Amino acid sequence: MKNAGEFLLESSLNESETRYRTLLELAVDGILLGSHEGIITDANQCMCNIIGLPKEKIVGTHVGTLPFTPESLSKSPLRFDLLQKGEIVINERTFVRPDGSLVDIEMRSKMMPDGTYQSTYRDITDRKQAAQALKNSEEKFRKAFQTSPDSININRLSDGMYVSINRGFTQVMEYTEEDAIGKTSIELNVWQKPEDRQRLVTGLKAHGFVENLEAMFCSKSGRRIAGLMSAAVIELDGVPHIISTTRNITELKQTEEALRNIQKLDSLGVLAGGIAHDFNNLMGGIFSYIDLAMAEIKNEKALLYLSNAMNVMDRVRGLTQQLLTFAKGGAPLQKITPLIPFIQETVQFALSGSNVSCRFEIANDLRPCNIDKNQIAQVIDNIVINAKQAMSGGGNVEILARNISIGEKNHASLGAGDYVQISVKDNGVGIPRESIARIFDPFYTTKATGHGLGLSTCYSIVTRHGGSIQVESESGKGSTFHILLPATIEAHLSIAEAVLTSHSGSGTILVMDDEVVIRETIKRILASLGYTVECRTGGQEAVNFYQSEVMAGRKIAAMIFDLTVIGGMGGKDAVAEIRKLDADIPVFIVSGYADDPIMKNPQAYGFTASLGKPYRKSEVEKMLETHLGNHHN
Repeated sequence: MKNAGEFLLESSLNESETRYRTLLELAVDGILLGSHEGIITDANQCMCNIIGLPKEKIVGTHVGTLPFTPESLSKSPLRFDLLQKGEIVINERTFVRPDGSLVDIEMRSKMMPDGTYQSTYRDITDRKQAAQALKNSEEKFRKAFQTSPDSININRLSDGMYVSINRGFTQVMEYTEEDAIGKTSIELNVWQKPEDRQRLVTGLKAHGFVENLEAMFCSKSGRRIAGLMSAAVIELDGVPHIISTTRNITELKQTEEALRNIQKLDSLGVLAGGIAHDFNNLMGGIFSYIDLAMAEIKNEKALLYLSNAMNVMDRVRGLTQQLLTFAKGGAPLQKITPLIPFIQETVQFALSGSNVSCRFEIANDLRPCNIDKNQIAQVIDNIVINAKQAMSGGGNVEILARNISIGEKNHASLGAGDYVQISVKDNGVGIPRESIARIFDPFYTTKATGHGLGLSTCYSIVTRHGGSIQVESESGKGSTFHILLPATIEAHLSIAEAVLTSHSGSGTILVMDDEVVIRETIKRILASLGYTVECRTGGQEAVNFYQSEVMAGRKIAAMIFDLTVIGGMGGKDAVAEIRKLDADIPVFIVSGYADDPIMKNPQAYGFTASLGKPYRKSEVEKMLETHLGNHHN
């Protein structure tokens, strides 16, 4: 029978065991107890839950047989040697539950003074997953940060110092990490306009973020950059920072500016067309009056002066057409043209009054080309003027022209065939290598005051002629422009035109034009050729007159209609009415809008032929001779 002392001791031991079991089962971590050799002697319920095994399958087994994944055990093997030295061993490993699910655990083990060991197992799966998610997120951010084509930078809020930049920042702003980290945007001078930086600071202070702020920046090399910036205040390791993303919209802004310029040019085209039309009408009167005067004057000096005046007027007429081509991009009105002395005259006119001389080397057998003389003159003018401007201190321009043949695939843009090559060479400042590829682009210029349209217009004109324009140049060594135009074997008509005998005819010609000067001068020209002339100011009046003449049995030899009549029926609608009455009567269209499709292809609109204003008497004679001959009624 137990004495009182033994009874008290047993009671105390039982109470201690109860407290121990209660603490063991209430623990939030898994707990294993084991022998010095690693045999598990006890496990709490939390441990059973972590592993997914009942207690009876855990107790009695060796700790090394627990369901660790081989990978985690190989990375962190069991270290009984350290335990036996009295150290606390901490490891992270992974269990595989019977259902195949994985549990990440943090394991802490210690050898007790009595030779047993204790281990706690904490389920850190959620923590590991959160850490991995954070790592993945940081990796995604890092990749997005570094691979973004936009410029991204992170600056400390307190002092504005750069702490990180991406490759986009280096590509756009041209600063490397070595250049930027530890400095501020003010030190790098990246802001083109201080007021743009102030707008950013004001927005961040007021809202903590700024979106779509348009600003101008300056790269390391001094290049101006238009940027679209968004920025926000963020915390990194508890410290406020600013993260900024800037998209380079320089090309977009240039495109927008180009579109605005094109819209301006469209308006300019309408204006230029109207001015050119009115100017050509007035020029038509001057042409005709001088022509008529030359027919009456017998004084040789006076005839010479008037002839020279007509030559100048021809040049003015060409310049008017160039204005239309520049503003509206008119289709070429081509005819077979000899290039001698056309090239020499065009170059000399462009260089007149300058300190630049020219030397010609032109093949005597240079072939004619099917060209719009005014447009090709504009091309030569532009290139020669550029050469003159490139030699501000004076110099020499060399003009070479020769026949060449191009074989199949011998030229990037031209097919096989015969061409005339016109080369303009100067010894001026040259063109920078980086600009060569863009000099024919609209609105691109290397000149401080240039508009960037001259060479693009040249390119457009030459291309529409089926030709090509190229440049060879180097800074400080001058430039050579090569113009290639398709050659033709057809004979030009200038000689035949020059010896054309005066046309004569009879009968009535109906003239419709709303300009009194044109009506008066064409009436005098036609009268001098033997015709009776009836004039009307609008298309409807002309149609009414013709109908009355047909009803009266009187014939009309031909009609000459103006294309446009302000506030009334023009030539296009008038000829449609005439053709309902007579499909064969010659009807000619005249206009100051020389680039109008009707002028280029009059037959498609019911006309017999076209004649551009201003015209000379000889051109009227040629047209009538071609389509009427010695016509008599």
